[in-house]
Amino acid sequence: MSEAVESSSQAVTRVHLRSNMFTEKERVLLEHADFHVTAWFYDSGVAALKISNSAGHIIVLPFHGQQIWRAHFLGRELTMQSNFDTPRNTRNYLENYGGFLLHCGATAMGVPTTEDTHPLHGELPNAPYQQAFLELAEDAKGSYLALGGVYHHTVAFGSNYLAKPKLKMYAGSSLLWLDLTIDNLSCSPMELMYMAHINFCPVDHALLISSVDRSQANPMRVRRSIPSHVMPSAAYLAFLDDLERDPRAHERLDPKLSFDPEVVFYIDYASDADGWAHSLQRH
Repeated sequence: MSEAVESSSQAVTRVHLRSNMFTEKERVLLEHADFHVTAWFYDSGVAALKISNSAGHIIVLPFHGQQIWRAHFLGRELTMQSNFDTPRNTRNYLENYGGFLLHCGATAMGVPTTEDTHPLHGELPNAPYQQAFLELAEDAKGSYLALGGVYHHTVAFGSNYLAKPKLKMYAGSSLLWLDLTIDNLSCSPMELMYMAHINFCPVDHALLISSVDRSQANPMRVRRSIPSHVMPSAAYLAFLDDLERDPRAHERLDPKLSFDPEVVFYIDYASDADGWAHSLQRH
């Protein structure tokens, strides 16, 4: 089912996605100029779309967190390696942690503790979307194909909100544009926490470049607290000791470095494009 609507004086063609559009066999759903879309179900029952342009493609999960499951552009797979070759039909964060981009939040975020028992990274990563659509339109950046949707999160006597992401792919471009709107439907104020969790596949021996202000004595710190779901080895703890002494040791991505399972840094001082230093410390 499709419809033509007007948005900001621009014509928009919207294709509303339904479960009966997806089968076990991948089939073409849409073709338009530089864009090509196919649809299928994984064996797990998770619906997927492959959205392509001349620069590459993404695999997205329109009803499952609106995750970008895979991203491949300019001849290179961009998604990290993980234990998950295909998405799992679960709400549990660690039982489906293999996507390129996951929305995290919105009522809570991060790792729960004994005093804070929210789901790891909140309810959004594997949220079951009630609505999903494709959108063809044009804006100041050019013609684009977008994936959008609506997830209604409601808990009796608790939170009640709509999550409305929109992901845009432009013709011939390897850049993706993403935004997310949260509408609080409750009569009470809502705390909002959000993270766009991106999982890139590193290039061996690449150099990480950041906005850390090197003129400061200690512009960044390594996280020493270990989340409860991580079982650190002695080698991992020794690696954290090395990074605490010299955080810059992580910037050259040597395959021998033990980023297992992860290393987190806090940037306390950053410089903007004009060279101005900013303190990011919380007071």
